[in-house]
Amino acid sequence: MVMIIILTLSAIVGGFAYAMKVEMRLARNSDYDNDMVWLGRSGVELAKYLITLRCPGQTTMDALNQPWAGGVQLCNDTLPKVPMSDIEMVPGRISSIKITDLSRKFDINMVVNPGYPQNLVVLQNALNQMGVTDSGLVQTIVDSIQDWVGPRDGHARLSGAKDDYYMGQVPPYYCKCGWIDDMNELLLIKGIKDHPEIFWGSNSTNHTTSAYELKAQNSPFLRDREQPNYPFGLNDVFCAGGIKLNVNTAPVNILEMIPGMNEMMAEYAQKQRAGADGVDGNEDDAPFQNPGDIFSGGQGPGPAGPPQGAIAQLLDVHSALFEVKVTCDINGYSKEYTAMVRRNPTKPTDLQVLQFYWK
Repeated sequence: MVMIIILTLSAIVGGFAYAMKVEMRLARNSDYDNDMVWLGRSGVELAKYLITLRCPGQTTMDALNQPWAGGVQLCNDTLPKVPMSDIEMVPGRISSIKITDLSRKFDINMVVNPGYPQNLVVLQNALNQMGVTDSGLVQTIVDSIQDWVGPRDGHARLSGAKDDYYMGQVPPYYCKCGWIDDMNELLLIKGIKDHPEIFWGSNSTNHTTSAYELKAQNSPFLRDREQPNYPFGLNDVFCAGGIKLNVNTAPVNILEMIPGMNEMMAEYAQKQRAGADGVDGNEDDAPFQNPGDIFSGGQGPGPAGPPQGAIAQLLDVHSALFEVKVTCDINGYSKEYTAMVRRNPTKPTDLQVLQFYWK
């Protein structure tokens, strides 16, 4: 009995000691929060400076061989050396800075802009490349996104939706009837709402299970059917920021969605900008000086020239929006901060922080 009592008391004391250790760590980390914020903001300011660093011959463009992208240029020796990792500061350090060009994606608002109906082909191309083979679902998504940004006094398209549909959902909500400010809004839109894998991609694990997937798990008939496999999602190829696509940073699958382009032309364009070694981000890169240069002009596969509307409304060689991730560390306590940075189109060295938050 004595031994049992001693063991019980020891367990209680051990649990109490562990709880106190956790409480002390939480209290210490709370003391670091203010310092962490300033470390994160310092990292964002450093990233803003990195974005402005360019070689003399690249002052009118953004490309993957520039310092902000971790690339290597011929003029690297003349540019200031700015580290992007293991930056010692007081009272901690910036573990890493990662800058991602969001202009490598199409802007969903420009694609569904009612003033340029020809741009809708980009959204249709994206769904086709993903492997959405149900033509009815494709039309529902295209119509519903247009209705989501369209005027409130307008009627829903044949396969689209307005307030009468969304107010019938659980919980009910109104159709936005305005430009998309955050890509997550697509998860509220008819057609994508019940198929979040179209937004995230089938291989993503950071989304809720769709109604169809739940039904498939519980139905022997559907369980044995092959589920659709989307190699990427709409979130991977679209963004929301009022920007044009930078043809110097866009990957091949996004270049392929440009009106007038095909897979062969997109691959050819990527090889042109990547130089002799075919790899983006080093000394032999030859970034495009003008968005129309991605079309072969008769020198490679594909048609001799691009549709002018696509070039004027969708494409550029500049990047206007960047995502900056800064990881900070103080005595083993770490946080990752994310910032959205936008460049002033009339003054390239003027960058503004639109959002700043931490995970």
